[in-house]
Amino acid sequence: MLQPKISLAVIVNSFPKLSETFILNKALGLTQAGVNVTVITNSKKIDFGIFNDSFFQIHSLMVKTTLISRGFLGIMIGLLRISFTKPLKALKLLNQASRLYPKNLKRVFKAWVLALPLKLGNFDIIHFEFSGLAVTYLDALPLLKDSKLLISCRGTAERIVPIIDPSRGEQLCKALNEVDRVHCVSFEMVQTLSEYNLEPEKAFVNYPAIDPERFQRSTAYEKKTGGPYRLISVGRLDWVKGIEFGLLTIRELLDRGYNVVYDLLGGGEEEEKLRFMVHDLRLSNHVHFHGRQPAQQVQQMYENADICLLPSLSEGLSNVALEAMEMELPVVSTFVGGMGEVITDGVEGFLVPPYQPKIMAEKAALLIDDPELRIMMGKAGRRRVEMGFSLEGQTKKFHAIYNSLFEKLS
Repeated sequence: MLQPKISLAVIVNSFPKLSETFILNKALGLTQAGVNVTVITNSKKIDFGIFNDSFFQIHSLMVKTTLISRGFLGIMIGLLRISFTKPLKALKLLNQASRLYPKNLKRVFKAWVLALPLKLGNFDIIHFEFSGLAVTYLDALPLLKDSKLLISCRGTAERIVPIIDPSRGEQLCKALNEVDRVHCVSFEMVQTLSEYNLEPEKAFVNYPAIDPERFQRSTAYEKKTGGPYRLISVGRLDWVKGIEFGLLTIRELLDRGYNVVYDLLGGGEEEEKLRFMVHDLRLSNHVHFHGRQPAQQVQQMYENADICLLPSLSEGLSNVALEAMEMELPVVSTFVGGMGEVITDGVEGFLVPPYQPKIMAEKAALLIDDPELRIMMGKAGRRRVEMGFSLEGQTKKFHAIYNSLFEKLS
């Protein structure tokens, strides 16, 4: 007798999104493993043009938008349509929301609007890919108990947002209490969540993962012994990525007489500030802003680089570091979040304290001065990723977790 397929809803803000290729990889991997995956997005904004090499794979996935992605008028039209086609289920859920939040029509309406499409989807498992999304759905979570609920915790929403908004900590505690399992991108994240009363038995670690066939060099690394040496940082231009300290690292290297070029791939709200810094630090001939690029171009620029800089002020566990390591690039990273779980200092790269561009420059200089060290660390990095951060291994672990939850529903 064939085992029934798991019906999984993956909740995201937008899809596909360049900075969240791990969501795309996960959805495709689980689909190939026999899971019925539906990606549910809260926004109609997509980065589809950036994923032209994955056109047919993306279109093989079931992708739906939530009611809240449609604006007030769209919400009302959607509710009318659902109430007409599924009146009994819609009314039953509205009554449940009313009993949950008596005399609070705003919370009743919010919980109903958020929960209704998920409830009608009859999903076995609902996975919120970011804890901030689970907080958004907090009022709706009790209405979704017919499904097994999961949250992924990746870094910013757990470490930074509660500092800026103290109420988020309380909301995060409530969300963690409502769900069945909590996915952490590192063991360090498990420790972080203990501050929010996470029950240890709910947590499981599944590292970010990379497809080794997608990220691999087309030619062997050229043992460069003269400049310019190319350093690269990839990711959104956001303060948390610490790119300003990357620029200060480049200034330090130039002052020490090294001929270096710094390639920045990505866009974001910090670009104006960073361009001013480039001008003010007299780096215009050494720093290049490339904006958001398709995956193939990113891969090519990894291949042309000599060192990857990751000057982040906070990370869960960086996918960029994994990509660079797969491309046999040594990584000089700040020792933040779970980065110590992917990089062994002095083996696949170097770990340095955040806010310390002089120390970052010292480590980059060691790699510039020693081409054999660059090659050795690059090869060690690829071995490390293949052994502990493969897409196949990540998919198997998610599948096993989902299967164990699915069996409890039977």
